[in-house]
Amino acid sequence: MGTPLRLFGGISSACILEDIPPYRVGCQVPRMIEGRPGVRADAEARRDRLVEAGRILFADRGYDVPLEAVAEAAGVGIATLYRNFPTRLDLKLAILADGLHRSRRTLDELLVQVDEDPDGAMTRLTQMFVSLQLGALIPIIVRDQDLIPSELIDARKGNLASVGEILERAKSHGVVRESVTARDFFAGVALITRPLPALIADPMMDGTITASELTVRVLAIFVAGLRP
Repeated sequence: MGTPLRLFGGISSACILEDIPPYRVGCQVPRMIEGRPGVRADAEARRDRLVEAGRILFADRGYDVPLEAVAEAAGVGIATLYRNFPTRLDLKLAILADGLHRSRRTLDELLVQVDEDPDGAMTRLTQMFVSLQLGALIPIIVRDQDLIPSELIDARKGNLASVGEILERAKSHGVVRESVTARDFFAGVALITRPLPALIADPMMDGTITASELTVRVLAIFVAGLRP
């Protein structure tokens, strides 16, 4: 059995994360990669699994997780990982680029949706960053900033600007209070999505709720608090 991996905007990927060790990622992909002439579908699929496995393991176990664990989770050998990503930084940059690309598409859709369905747009915006595991990945994103290519920095700035615009337009529709800033929004989502395994393991907790369930509940409270 396995769990579908969640991508941005609450959308399920074609990948499954096994529920038992070694937590391999399995993906179903089309035989031909549209728009990527000369790239074999199986090679592209292996790379995609490595990026997805890296994102999950970096978030769950930190930036220093052994790359062998990433390769194992992706179901490939360590040589395949190094062939695609010669350094840990290369893998990090691929994860960042993938996240920026996917979130850009969602943000473009939300810039339209926010005027038609502001409540739904705010919910989807929040879900996007939860799926990204923002709280777990921020320390990795900001690490080695001087080594991040300018085009990725510019893309991140563009995405952040779009979030700010969505918030401002949501305010104009009366679904977000005027005092809320983009910084408030990011800080809230980041804090809520930060891994806190010790909290779940605390014997004072009732033990009947999982970390993901608790995140959803607290996030709902946060989103409600954004309203006027």
